[in-house]
Amino acid sequence: MIGRIIGFFSCAMCALAFWAIASMGKDGKTPISFWAGDNSLKEKIRDVKVYNGKMAALYKKYALSFLVSGAGFFIHPIVGAVLISLVSLFGICIVYIQYKKYLDQYS
Repeated sequence: MIGRIIGFFSCAMCALAFWAIASMGKDGKTPISFWAGDNSLKEKIRDVKVYNGKMAALYKKYALSFLVSGAGFFIHPIVGAVLISLVSLFGICIVYIQYKKYLDQYS
């Protein structure tokens, strides 16, 4: 049982990080970047408010996927491990593709 709790807690901490980025950056004056420390977006993004809204929604969905993966640990540890692997491998690719789409759309 302790393994299931640790798995859920780990996923919840990842979800919290992405939720915090989304919540704090949504109304920010600087664009939310895909990679931390990318300051080049300040000159690229024309409509920062709309761009940040889209990126915040994307990061909140990604945070939710981490929570769902964490809940999978309570079903069975293997289910949780498979879900977190899928979210980590394919989810970040989907987030990157959407980020590039928003970057092209609002540049």
